[in-house]
Amino acid sequence: PGETWTRQSKFSRKPSWADTESGWLRGVDPDFLSVLGEVKKVTALNTLTDGGGSKTSTEKIFLLSRSEVYGSFENSVDEGAAYPYYKNYSDFASKNDGNDTNRIKYQRNGTPYYWWLRTPYTGYAYGVRIVNPTGAVNSRTADNSCGLAPACCII
Repeated sequence: PGETWTRQSKFSRKPSWADTESGWLRGVDPDFLSVLGEVKKVTALNTLTDGGGSKTSTEKIFLLSRSEVYGSFENSVDEGAAYPYYKNYSDFASKNDGNDTNRIKYQRNGTPYYWWLRTPYTGYAYGVRIVNPTGAVNSRTADNSCGLAPACCII
């Protein structure tokens, strides 16, 4: 407790639980935690308040980037190569940012739902990339409600 949160930017707000509770992996099975590998992840920065470019962080659990799900895009920050699960099993063969059933995530009731990527919509201070219920890439304002599909690397 008290050591799990660090300000990332002038817009960061400390969670109410940060001084009294440990990090969000608390309660996770210790055997699972013991096989999580740390990986370096690049995240694009928005061009308005952050000046563009990118930031590199070390993570155990992370959100996927637009390029890790859809492949690289011209004139964008390289946030990592497309993971084979998305690259090799895509049913959208051309530009690779349209509807694609392999990129759809479902709620418990079986309904397709939006899910967050870690990539910002770089031209706006409040925009974040998402995956639509159809599997297409899009963006939403950061105050919207979307699902998560966290990823990790097992060592």
